[in-house]
Amino acid sequence: MAPLLADSRADKHAASYGSQTPPIDEVRPDSAIRTLTAIVTLAADGWFELSVLQIPGLVVHASRLDRAPEAVRKAACQSTGRARWEFDVHVQW
Repeated sequence: MAPLLADSRADKHAASYGSQTPPIDEVRPDSAIRTLTAIVTLAADGWFELSVLQIPGLVVHASRLDRAPEAVRKAACQSTGRARWEFDVHVQW
């Protein structure tokens, strides 16, 4: 299935850092963009529930689909300790 919403690496980088590279203290030797796939289901309360395939047990809720990629990215950062720009999020039904 094609992603419903996708944030590109360039858009994410520009939003976070403008045209600059990430600060050196945020770059790790093992840093690489990690693509996260979030599978959407409709929760009982009307919100969207997003299960992240690459991080078992990570489930995020979003009130709107356009907010889903950022909600997943934020939760992934909190869960892994990595920087926001390190994640590319694809949302699928």
